[in-house]
Amino acid sequence: MRQEDRVFSSILTKIGSGSELSLEETNIIESRMFTEDEAKRMCPSGIRLFFQVKKVENYNNSILSTYDEKYESIAEDIIMNCDYPVLAQKYLDAFEQKKKPLMLGDCLIK
Repeated sequence: MRQEDRVFSSILTKIGSGSELSLEETNIIESRMFTEDEAKRMCPSGIRLFFQVKKVENYNNSILSTYDEKYESIAEDIIMNCDYPVLAQKYLDAFEQKKKPLMLGDCLIK
């Protein structure tokens, strides 16, 4: 992984965990922010990071609408190596109630 990618990955990890970003990290993130039109022009097949779930859903639906053939993928969430099955089920239930799509990548949409 290139140094630039490691830094960006580290920043995304901090965002995901709710850690505060330094001024330099904030500047790096802001340097990768594009309008939707700019992102379409500059990196049409790039992965996007959205601030709102509704924008993720709209983007995903716009991409899906371009395909004629669609397939449904069904997955089962599990928690492994948990000594407390009741607690594991509690986490799974909470996860199912809050499950939201998320897209990460080099093109940020503001």
